[in-house]
Amino acid sequence: MTGKKFDEGKPPLSIIPRTALEQEAQVFAFGAAKYGKNNFKGGMAYSRLIDATLRHVYAFADKESIDPESGKSHLAHARCNLAMLLYFIENEVGEDDR
Repeated sequence: MTGKKFDEGKPPLSIIPRTALEQEAQVFAFGAAKYGKNNFKGGMAYSRLIDATLRHVYAFADKESIDPESGKSHLAHARCNLAMLLYFIENEVGEDDR
């Protein structure tokens, strides 16, 4: 092969399991319908997202796989909350009240 692609050091996004991305996207779509697309980008207290993440993880730990309101995976909800926290950190929005 003679083609070139300078992607050294770039994240290999294809190694993230497709089902995880799809389920996370479904939860973000649910949130967009409920709150407005990209509403989270306005920021909020980190503790609200930490609390929501833990509620979803604890629900899953208690053998409840699906969030009753959205019909989506509790783990996908937790991923969304963590993704929003990462966005806040990267973009310096929200209130770091840890």
